[in-house]
Amino acid sequence: MIQEADLLCFKNWFEMYIKQFCTGVERIDSAICLKVRHTKDVVREILDIADSLQLDAEHHCLAEIVAILHDIDRFEQYMRYHTYSDQRSEDHAKLGLEVIANTGVINRLSKDEQGLVRNVVYYHNRASLPHSDDQKFLLILKMLRDADKISILQVVTEHYAGINRNNAINQGLPDTPEISEKIVQCILEKKIANVKDMRTVNDFKLLQVSWVFDINFPWTYQIFKQRSYIDKLSSALPQTEIVKHAIESANSFLLRNA
Repeated sequence: MIQEADLLCFKNWFEMYIKQFCTGVERIDSAICLKVRHTKDVVREILDIADSLQLDAEHHCLAEIVAILHDIDRFEQYMRYHTYSDQRSEDHAKLGLEVIANTGVINRLSKDEQGLVRNVVYYHNRASLPHSDDQKFLLILKMLRDADKISILQVVTEHYAGINRNNAINQGLPDTPEISEKIVQCILEKKIANVKDMRTVNDFKLLQVSWVFDINFPWTYQIFKQRSYIDKLSSALPQTEIVKHAIESANSFLLRNA
């Protein structure tokens, strides 16, 4: 059983770990701070989801630990490749398992807890949920995937609106008018779009619109609606007929589920 002291150790470890990536170079430090903020936001969001589900203390602790560790690789990724794009570097979840193994950060947990944390980190960025009979693992994974999306959308919608702008968000994609028909078609079919079909920043925005088809809890639908994420993404896109059609499809789905 995870104790409060264990949780405090993870929080302190994270604060110590990220210090090594502060360089004094504004471009690098701003990108690193982006992911520090994201991690802390995901912690807050996953705990809100846990509260909405009325989960016990053990689930709260596991949820907070996986939120702290889910993107622990991002700092090393940016220092190595100067991008957060997995397509231009390497799968950040796999890199995360390397960081977890090399640092021994989860060694204080039981073997079962270690296995759950590693599996959640590994699968948190996959296109779909894995098949598993482990309901505890699937629950924590779904919570993390929802909290991750909520946090990312808060950051990117601020960025697109000209608030807290950070060039690392666009992942080196060209900010040109083109839009992938494959991504639009996924939205019209009410499916999450494939990151491999992204070619432009507009594609990235539409990919984020499609996340509404890959959330798991009533709380998350309510957050999407309350924070107007789809409308904010829409306002950052060209107002063509095909984009409007895609946005209508996403909004209609959200309203039916929120």
